[in-house]
Amino acid sequence: TYLADAIDALLENRKPSITETKAIGCSIKLKK
Repeated sequence: TYLADAIDALLENRKPSITETKAIGCSIKLKK
């Protein structure tokens, strides 16, 4: 998973291979 890979990279003092992903789901739109 992205999280496990990112944690492993941080523990090994290196940059994660995937630094950005798209959000899953819908955005919340509020009326003002």
